[in-house]
Amino acid sequence: GDVYKRQIIYKLYYYSNIIVDWTFWGYFLFLIIYHLFIDKNIPIFLSYMFFLLLGLYLGYKLARCAYDYLKNNNGKQY
Repeated sequence: GDVYKRQIIYKLYYYSNIIVDWTFWGYFLFLIIYHLFIDKNIPIFLSYMFFLLLGLYLGYKLARCAYDYLKNNNGKQY
């Protein structure tokens, strides 16, 4: 029970970069296909989902850049 839950949480944390990347770019590709082949007007809900995933993607990238910067320059004063 508890060990299994901890393993799932660890795997989600470990693969979170891949999960966020694939989710955002897969949804972006879905919207392009929807726009080109199904309907020119994208429903408002799909548009809101895009901006939600865009915010997650950009926020995750910013957090990773800040983490890498702090890891490479640990405690250096400028």
